Amino acid sequence: MTGSEIKAVRTKHELSVTQFATQLGVAANTVYRWERNEITPSPLAEGRILLVDAWLDEQAEAKTNSITLCPICGADSNDPAHCR
Repeated sequence: MTGSEIKAVRTKHELSVTQFATQLGVAANTVYRWERNEITPSPLAEGRILLVDAWLDEQAEAKTNSITLCPICGADSNDPAHCR
C-alpha cells in the first residue's frame, strides 16, 4: 500500500492524521511517515487500514440510509411530500 493510497483512505473519511492514527492504534507520526513513503506499513497495519476503511464506509452508508421521522406527521422527513 502506497503513501498516496493511505492518504486517500484518510482524506476520503475527512480524518486528520491524528484521528486516523487513533483509529488504527498507531502514532500520528507513523501515519505521516507512511503517507510520505518514508516507511511502509506492516501487513498487519495494512489490514487494519483496510478494516478501518470498510468500517467507516459502513458507518457513512448507515448514516445516509437512515430514516428520520418527522415529529409532526410521522413520515420520513427525507420524503419531500411529508407534511403536505
